[in-house]
Amino acid sequence: MRKIKKIIVSIIIGLLLTTSIVSVNAFDKGELTGSSRSSDPPYADIYVDDDNTEGPWYGTLEYPYQHIEDGVNAADPGDIIFVFNGNYSKKSIYFTKPLKLIGEDKYNTIINEPYYQVLKVDGFELRNFCLKGSQPKIHLSGCSNCTISGNFLFKGTDGISISNSSNIIVSNNIIQDVRGTGIQLRGGANNNQITNNYLNSSDGRGISIIHDSCDNVVANNTINNYIGSEGIYLDHCNKVYVYDNVIMNSSRSGIYLRYVSNSIISRNKIIDIYFTYSKHYGGIYMDRVNDTLVSDNIIKNTYKGVYVDSSCNSIYGNVINNCTYALILSGSSNVVGGEDENLKNIFSDNYIGIKIEDGFYSRIRLKNHNVFINNRIDICGPWLDAESQPSSQQKTMFQQIRQLVQNIIYNIKLRYQTTNV
Repeated sequence: MRKIKKIIVSIIIGLLLTTSIVSVNAFDKGELTGSSRSSDPPYADIYVDDDNTEGPWYGTLEYPYQHIEDGVNAADPGDIIFVFNGNYSKKSIYFTKPLKLIGEDKYNTIINEPYYQVLKVDGFELRNFCLKGSQPKIHLSGCSNCTISGNFLFKGTDGISISNSSNIIVSNNIIQDVRGTGIQLRGGANNNQITNNYLNSSDGRGISIIHDSCDNVVANNTINNYIGSEGIYLDHCNKVYVYDNVIMNSSRSGIYLRYVSNSIISRNKIIDIYFTYSKHYGGIYMDRVNDTLVSDNIIKNTYKGVYVDSSCNSIYGNVINNCTYALILSGSSNVVGGEDENLKNIFSDNYIGIKIEDGFYSRIRLKNHNVFINNRIDICGPWLDAESQPSSQQKTMFQQIRQLVQNIIYNIKLRYQTTNV
């Protein structure tokens, strides 16, 4: 029976990883040529084409502006500016009115060395551009109801930075070879959505949410080869919903949480997290985190699968495979697994399944409420061998939290479905 369980678990892990992970080889950044315009451009209020070197420059389809900043300066609030394929020169542009700036093609509408700042704008859209060079790319401050979508950000110090803004959608972007943070929310950035982005090869963090930002969604992103830092970094924030992301080849932590509360980390796949020998790193690392759910994640090939240096959290339904330490508990009142088969964590092919560093846990409950397959040691550390009853608060959380997370994720999707791109 033990061997059969192991085979079943291996098959499940293999299928989930195969169907969910985006291969690096599938990443196609295209030919950055700035090729000529299409024959059937869409409607816009203003047109820009770098091929119009002789003029006149009226911003019309027949006589477009040559430079993007000329189109921006001439536009009225709410105008659509369409930019044809081409190579546009370095410019720092400040956007202070609602506009839609649309490129013809994200690989061939190339802006070299851009630094775009959007300041206190309600309603801005940037779509279908290749932004490349050594400078930071896009910064939104004090904005609302904006969309950054379908762009290719290549090289530079940072990708997209958002501060003190709300209802911002960052989706379907490719961020490649930046030295800093790919996407960052900070300083009271609330009610924002980061979805379906592909981030590859950086010395910095993939996605970062810091400094009192709350009620944000991070979902369906692929973060690969972040060799200098964390895939997803959460610090001093709450009500963050992180689900259905794939994180591979990070050198510190897949998901790092510090001073986080009332959040959900669910259905993520975290694979090949290396150099996690420090106490402060792991597949999922939780430092002073409370009232947070970690559920239904797949974690594979890390030194530490989940490190919980926190209290009052719920951990269930995870599959943790081929780690040195699958789960380390250093804190009290954390609920780990459950009697229901769907709540049980599966620890397979690890050196140690659960290591208890601090706090009182029932060895019997941990053993009965989780599945251990082919670990060198299933449970080690100080434990309470007598079967003790959880508090009424823990029991209530334990019974309701799984239904709650599905409802929350469903409601999040409903909230954004009218604005998804």
